[in-house]
Amino acid sequence: MSFRSVFAPAYRALASAAPGKPIALLEFGAIEEPGHDKASWLRDALRDIASGRYPRLKAESYWHSNWTNEGLGPSIMRVDSSPAALAAYRAGVATSAFVSTPRFAQAKH
Repeated sequence: MSFRSVFAPAYRALASAAPGKPIALLEFGAIEEPGHDKASWLRDALRDIASGRYPRLKAESYWHSNWTNEGLGPSIMRVDSSPAALAAYRAGVATSAFVSTPRFAQAKH
């Protein structure tokens, strides 16, 4: 399942529900598991976010955590769950679309 297939419908719904308001993507991430190329998923997701496809998306926060699901085993969401995932994340957020210090717009009076 791609980032776009999950996020694009949610983005449209949020944009429609609150026209003109900024959107934040929180608890964003992917699970490291066999048969799932987390590095490619991260690369594609960050490229999609940086592309400008979602112009009202103003913030994203990666869900950097692990936990155990009863009866299902671990969910490994940490961005450094593998060297490839960490490299993909670092490369993706190194673009000018991502900043470490928030940019605030002046309020219109």
